Amino acid sequence: MLVFSWAATGGRAQQALEQLPTKDETEALSRPKPGERPAASDRAGKELGDARAKLDHASFLVLGSTRPIDAEFEGAEDNFQLGVKAQDPEMTSGLAVAITADGYLLTAGHVVQPYLCVVGRSGGKQCLAAARVVHAENGLHAGAEFALLKVDLDQLEPVEWSEAVATGALYACCREDDPQFRRIVLAGQARDDLRGGAKAKHGRVIATDIPFFHGDSGGGVYDRAGRLVGVVIGTDLPYGSTQVSHLVFAPKPTFVDDLIAKDRAKPAGK
Repeated sequence: MLVFSWAATGGRAQQALEQLPTKDETEALSRPKPGERPAASDRAGKELGDARAKLDHASFLVLGSTRPIDAEFEGAEDNFQLGVKAQDPEMTSGLAVAITADGYLLTAGHVVQPYLCVVGRSGGKQCLAAARVVHAENGLHAGAEFALLKVDLDQLEPVEWSEAVATGALYACCREDDPQFRRIVLAGQARDDLRGGAKAKHGRVIATDIPFFHGDSGGGVYDRAGRLVGVVIGTDLPYGSTQVSHLVFAPKPTFVDDLIAKDRAKPAGK
């Protein structure tokens, strides 16, 4: 997961630069407190009820690499075994969410690598598939980034979009490795204390107190009705501050729908 800090301006630039936390300090500040994630998971289970399974089924694990991925996969029901050969030292992982039944997924922009594969549910079974990047935006605005992926899978279980500005309770589909990938849903609140302006060209940055962490990037974020609001992006740690805001990017559904329509209209192989 990326860590963002808003740039300082004017005569305070040098002072702000000196106040930048070290990597270790950033890691310590952004790490959820003991018991915070289990408590958030319990709350999500109680508040979402039957909708929680639907969010699980729409969630995908994403693996990214600078070289081709050679993976062995065996899946059954909600469990799978995944072994990656000659692992790239720069290999990354994150999450994505299915937004159409025919293979379009939404994730965080910084999850994208030259080679991508995903693990998720297709036709009611776990499966592995290569992913193609349809569109990616990263670094246009602190926290405003996302990517649209396409996989050659069908019979996915997509979630419904929410077009309303997120307020109140939010729920993020995250992950635990124990030792295999396991989806968990964490509860929290949308916050309005994000500095520097939250609007972006193709959506909106939302701050939340959901205790997500590294590896959760790209996970779907939902409202109380289980409708998709956006995806997990990263952590805002302002200069000299010990207060952390976890960030969600909510792309405009109409913009994403237009990207999908253009991609579907392309000739095969293009």
